[in-house]
Amino acid sequence: MDFNRQDAQPSAPRLPFAAKVALGALALWGLFTVLDWFISSALQLIRFGLFVVIVIALFAWAVSAKGRR
Repeated sequence: MDFNRQDAQPSAPRLPFAAKVALGALALWGLFTVLDWFISSALQLIRFGLFVVIVIALFAWAVSAKGRR
């Protein structure tokens, strides 16, 4: 069996090290961007939920105080 045939296709070109570093940096930047977006969205959702709970509690307190008069 001869692995050095002349008519064999050449192997695919490999990425240079600088390209691998650039791709890794872009992947990390994208990961941090997505994580930042998810965290900020979750915090905004929590803030909105707290606002709704506070508004409902104030409304219930006002109705309760008015009913006790």
